Amino acid sequence: MSGVKVVLECGGCDAKSKAFYINQKFRSFSGRGHGLGVYEVESITSKAPDDWCVFDLIGCTYCPKCTAEIFGEQQQDKADER
Repeated sequence: MSGVKVVLECGGCDAKSKAFYINQKFRSFSGRGHGLGVYEVESITSKAPDDWCVFDLIGCTYCPKCTAEIFGEQQQDKADER
């Protein structure tokens, strides 16, 4: 498979995601597939495995378990403020 192989690593534990690939496609302005155009690159967030938090507010990536722990703590903090 062509493209860039990506493996996400959790910033809260040692978990790693399954490998996936990010590809680029050429789109010509004329629609013929050659000549002047642009390369469109797939985003990591669109290809990442479900439940992985990719690039949170501070740029960290978390596995589903750590994501649940973090958001659970945030929800508990909001409930305590009320």
